Amino acid sequence: MGKQSGGLLFRVTIDGAELVELKRHWHHLPEECVGMQAKVQKHSGTRPLELTEEELSWVLAILDAVLQTPEGYPLDSPPGQQDPAPLEFVNRDDPRCVTCRALYERLSRAYDLAMTGKHRARTIEVS
Repeated sequence: MGKQSGGLLFRVTIDGAELVELKRHWHHLPEECVGMQAKVQKHSGTRPLELTEEELSWVLAILDAVLQTPEGYPLDSPPGQQDPAPLEFVNRDDPRCVTCRALYERLSRAYDLAMTGKHRARTIEVS
């Protein structure tokens, strides 16, 4: 997925616990988003992650689905583990779920503001 000319670009600061939670659920992306999967997996949190409008909408969809799981917050094993542990669910007040919800809400607010025209710039900084 390349940058769309004329589209919005979101420069999102994601590091620490938020980055761990984002990567925990990244395998939910559809196969056609391979380039985006690589972008997120390589992201180390030292610089803002650049996401197009479409990519940010995917991030929001994934986080929303994870947060709405009826059994609780799913703790998928982070990528790169040789033998992933079985899927475990924790309560919604677990710090990992709270971190994921905070990330979702922060990104959702920025996305909503951009889509309602409150941002005039083509590049939107989200910190």
